Amino acid sequence: MATMNVKSALEKGMLVVQSAGQYQCACGEELKESSLRNHLKTQKHLEELSVKTAIEKGIFVETKKYEYQCVCESKLKKASLRRHLITKTHLREVHARKLWMKSVDEEANGARTNSNGSTMRVEYDDDSARCHYCGEKLTNKEYLKRHLQNKRCKEKINRKREVANTERAPKEVTTPYVIRSNPPGHVYVFNNDFKGKGQGKERDGAEHDSQNLRTTFEAMGYKVILRPNLGAQQTMEEVDRIRQDSALAHVDALVMVFLSHGIRPFKFQAQDWEILSLQRIRRQFTHSLCPHLKGKPKIFFTNFCRGRRRQIQTDGDVEATRDMVTIHAVQQGIVALRDCRLGTRFVRALCEVLREHAATKSLREIYLELARKSTEIKGTLPQWEADVFREFYFMQQATNRGQNENAM
Repeated sequence: MATMNVKSALEKGMLVVQSAGQYQCACGEELKESSLRNHLKTQKHLEELSVKTAIEKGIFVETKKYEYQCVCESKLKKASLRRHLITKTHLREVHARKLWMKSVDEEANGARTNSNGSTMRVEYDDDSARCHYCGEKLTNKEYLKRHLQNKRCKEKINRKREVANTERAPKEVTTPYVIRSNPPGHVYVFNNDFKGKGQGKERDGAEHDSQNLRTTFEAMGYKVILRPNLGAQQTMEEVDRIRQDSALAHVDALVMVFLSHGIRPFKFQAQDWEILSLQRIRRQFTHSLCPHLKGKPKIFFTNFCRGRRRQIQTDGDVEATRDMVTIHAVQQGIVALRDCRLGTRFVRALCEVLREHAATKSLREIYLELARKSTEIKGTLPQWEADVFREFYFMQQATNRGQNENAM
């Protein structure tokens, strides 16, 4: 890749101002203004932004011959990969979503911060920059450095840092969700086995997953509803029916499980081979579209391939999702594992961990136990994806324990 000058790198968004004199490069390096020019010529920078490295680290995932999916969700032909790495679209996503080009062995969600622990970020539109802290929109990106020294902006930055450094988080964040209803919640299991569909893609053993999940969650007091082998339209109609179900007003949680073949990090196949979007499904349960679950936990478990690699031991204005967590069986770009006799390794590990720890541990603790169990049975490492999600316990006695600990 040819080297880029500092001015072009700033205009495209390869370099983003973090604070006065401090910059973040799309390759993940934090830099001082005086070192920008030399950095753009370094072998390390050029290698991190090469097509070969992007493929090795899962930035590009091959979906079919000569066709790729970028983690910024662009669909690309092989010939356009190099050019795409330095487009505004890709670089804007790199910074906005912190898609630092890390090794798959590093933490998937690690965020880079400056020395005082706060993360400075600037969001770019096509013709302007927006301050991440005070929200002010600047018509000229060159004004950004001056803007960060503005007294009003500095006050907001300092306020954010104070909150980040406070020993006790706000009460809303630390208070667990209340689980008092009977049943505690509804569990929907969408499980596609593709039997009789040919193409050698039958998910043998899928029925074991449904039975394991039913047995496990019913033992915890939850109402379990199985929805096997639905086509794409049927699935979305069922999702729409669920979100409008008045019975949700009388339970304290919703759990949805999707087991299928995956073709993208957030897209999977219905029984009729049509494509479903997990992001679209989750957005059906925002506060305005599903008021029965407003402020209540919505938990998603997924088990489908999110790429082709094996693991070695939004458009427009959309409402933000919150009170949601998704636990994927695999990280982006990784193949999910299934045993024809016993079902998926993810569901086996999940059910075992729930049986052992649901009465005493929070969901986050259960996730960590799930990662440990997955390693133990040589499965794939799961991935946690949360949207403003507080502490959650599946059972009331565990909730009481969590509240008592928070009060100490």
